[in-house]
Amino acid sequence: METQTWTQLWLDYHKVYEENKSYKIELLGFSEKDRVIANALSEFKTGISGLICDRVLSSSDTDDKGGARILKIVMTDSVPSQGYSIQGSSEGILLEASDANGVLYGIFAILRGIACGKRTEELRMYAAPSNPLRMMNHWDNMDGSFLLQ
Repeated sequence: METQTWTQLWLDYHKVYEENKSYKIELLGFSEKDRVIANALSEFKTGISGLICDRVLSSSDTDDKGGARILKIVMTDSVPSQGYSIQGSSEGILLEASDANGVLYGIFAILRGIACGKRTEELRMYAAPSNPLRMMNHWDNMDGSFLLQ
C-alpha cells in the first residue's frame, strides 16, 4: 500500500487507464518561458504521467518510438480571454486559447476529464468565462493569515 500525503490535495493523480504511447508537447504562439505556460506544462507532464502514460517527450525530442500523441497548444483570437477549446483525437489533443491563463485552465480541464475516465479521443470541451475576475474560495484570509475563533 502506497503512503500518501496531503500536500498534493486534489492534484494526486492515480492511473485511470494505460496508454502505450508517450505524449509530445507542441506550442504555437506561446512560449515555455512564460511562467504560467511553464507551470501548465509541468502540471500536464505530472498529471498525464500519473493518469495514463509514463513518458512525456520534450518538444525537441525525436525519439518517439511508435509515434507519440501530441498535445498541441495553439494561440488563437477565436477563444475569449481565459477561455479554452479542447478537441481530442486518436493523434492527441488540440488545446486552443487566446492567453496563458486559458492554457492553464485548459490543461486542468484535460486532466480532470481524463481523471473522470474519458479517453483522449472523447475530450471535447469549450469554456468562455463571462466574468473577467475569477475568485477562489479560501478557508483562510486572502493575505495568508488565519481567522481563529
